[in-house]
Amino acid sequence: MIKLAGACLAVVSAWACGFAAARAEGEKLTAADSLYSFVGRLERAISAARTPLKEFFARKGEDYLESCGFMPALRSGATDFCAAWEAALAKLPLESAVYAEAAAFGRDLGRLTLADQCAAANNLRSVIAESRGTLAAKLPLKQKSIRAAYLLAGLLAAIILI
Repeated sequence: MIKLAGACLAVVSAWACGFAAARAEGEKLTAADSLYSFVGRLERAISAARTPLKEFFARKGEDYLESCGFMPALRSGATDFCAAWEAALAKLPLESAVYAEAAAFGRDLGRLTLADQCAAANNLRSVIAESRGTLAAKLPLKQKSIRAAYLLAGLLAAIILI
């Protein structure tokens, strides 16, 4: 009886871990969507309204960017926007190509001419959009595979326990 209870516990635990891992994989899409809209708002704010970066970063961002620590990290770098961007970017679960492009964008944040900054923002948005499209297409199958793999590992552990 105790072996059966242990086996059931192993299966349920593995399933829960798989569900959490699949959800974490889905956060990559949420992060990409949030960063895409944030960079778009940033581009509009600096090109149309000529809003200073410090003032723009002080505004409330999207709920996801606030909750994951991205916006608070940006606000903490009141003078060095490049370092603040790098610290904030580390809080987002991004694909490597998007992360590399976003890091390159942040290295020159506030140091380029208006036209160059807008071009860099537009380039970053196109990289995010491309990555987002690929990720959105593959995500449901990947999440299903992750959940199945964890469940199978739990079933294997249950078989070994019994």
